[in-house]
Amino acid sequence: LDEPTNHLDIAHQLSLLDLIRSLNRQAGVTVLAVFHDLNLASEYCDRLLLLDRGRANAEGSPQVVLTADRIGRIYSANVLVERNPVSSRPHVVVSAGMNHPPGSPSAPDKFAEETMQERIRAC
Repeated sequence: LDEPTNHLDIAHQLSLLDLIRSLNRQAGVTVLAVFHDLNLASEYCDRLLLLDRGRANAEGSPQVVLTADRIGRIYSANVLVERNPVSSRPHVVVSAGMNHPPGSPSAPDKFAEETMQERIRAC
């Protein structure tokens, strides 16, 4: 499936992915899907293959693949990866204005970065 939830509202995304998961679990159907939404992929996929410029970068469980360092490098974005309090799966947290990975020439200074991370955690 190529972006099966693209252009769907949240309720329909979840309904469709629950149906696909049900087919996978009950009928033993293997499902291969492409997602740009890393959080949906984390919630619904047992295994992930993360691509970087068309090449495999990492493969494994969401816990193995979705790390802040890896996501930051591939997407050139400063992110936090937290544990979803409901499912315990990785959850990628982004914030406007923090779109440069640590160490890049245009990255915010350390104080600004720490302040933003504190704000995100407080939400």
